[in-house]
This record gives sequence, C-alpha cells and structure tokens, in this order.
Amino acid sequence: MQASADRTLALGLLRETRNLPSVSSAAIAARGLLRGGGLKTTVGLPGSQVSGAEGLNTDMNLVSPGYFETMGMRLLDGRLFAARSMSDVQPRPAVVNQSFLKR
Repeated sequence: MQASADRTLALGLLRETRNLPSVSSAAIAARGLLRGGGLKTTVGLPGSQVSGAEGLNTDMNLVSPGYFETMGMRLLDGRLFAARSMSDVQPRPAVVNQSFLKR
C-alpha cells in the first residue's frame, strides 16, 4: 500500500514540476545517477533458467519516461520509454548500455 501511495505522490510531483514555467524537462529515478549499488538482478534470455554464476548480474534503476532526455543521454538504438511503458505489462521494457549488450 505504501509503495502505491509513494508512486502516486512522485508522479503528481513530477507532473506539477513539468508544468512550472521555468522547467524545460523533468524526470524521476529511484536511484541517483552516480550513487551505485541498489537494485541488483540476474538477467538471462527469455524462458531460460539462469543462476547468478552464469547470468549477467547488473544494477537496475527505475526511471520515469523522459529520464534519458532530461539527463542529456543519447539513445543509440531502439526506442525510449513512453507513458504506456509504465504499465504492469510483462516483461517490462528496459534500456541497457553497450557493455551490457556486448556481454
């Protein structure tokens, strides 16, 4: 219940912030850009059973649509998050860096 209330508050604050006249872009991230650590997961191909030793262990950060544009990050391929990406559809969309992709 608390997570739902926190999300509702955060999205409301984001909406209000984006509507301020001097704000050109705003987004939300669960973790600061250079903070490190936090959410960790093991990733594998869909349908595979992957152990921590053989999978790709990675840090995760949950971000709102507009995050990459707000941070001035350039997308090399694919598409950025849209509001529809924030739904409970599985699997959830992900953006990865070049090191992750090469591995």
